[in-house]
Amino acid sequence: MDMSLETWDGDWGLPSVDLFSLQIMAYAKFSGAPLKLNKTNKPWHSPNGQLPMFRHGPKISFSRFGDITAYLRGQNYNADFDLTKKQCSDIVAYSSLLRDKLYPAILYVLWVDSRNYTELTRPWYTKVLPFPLKHFLPGYFQKKAQKTIYNFTGYDELEKEKMENFLFKEAQECLTRLSHRLGEDEFYFGKK
Repeated sequence: MDMSLETWDGDWGLPSVDLFSLQIMAYAKFSGAPLKLNKTNKPWHSPNGQLPMFRHGPKISFSRFGDITAYLRGQNYNADFDLTKKQCSDIVAYSSLLRDKLYPAILYVLWVDSRNYTELTRPWYTKVLPFPLKHFLPGYFQKKAQKTIYNFTGYDELEKEKMENFLFKEAQECLTRLSHRLGEDEFYFGKK
């Protein structure tokens, strides 16, 4: 039985426009998991109406990163196999850093910044989604992203400038930390 991953299609030089799809694709590559990629742009075909959707046979399906990686580890596809306990704890710390400081800024750029949403994000989704979904799914994704960002920052939509400054400052701090940690090395842990 093949393992497959249904993802949003790619564009802008990326194999997928979806951050979570990219995250799972990267984990599968690092772990050596033989995932067959199915670019679909049809989230309603998955059991929970979301992408990405991991499947292994007719009965196994997951859409959350943690569930997918736990399953892959159980199938002996582990990206962290050769790492020490300290390196594994560093990965947990860096993952938290990315989730808490960089991810909200990316959400903001894609879904909340009105110019990017109007000129880039919404047109892409309306191009790949069928009628009538093209008329309401991008707005649904935008509202979901706004709610996440407002909850994360504590700012409301009337304080967009403060919120933007906060998010970009946090993202810059995250990228600076990661850059300092990487230094002159090609990889964070060892050589591949």
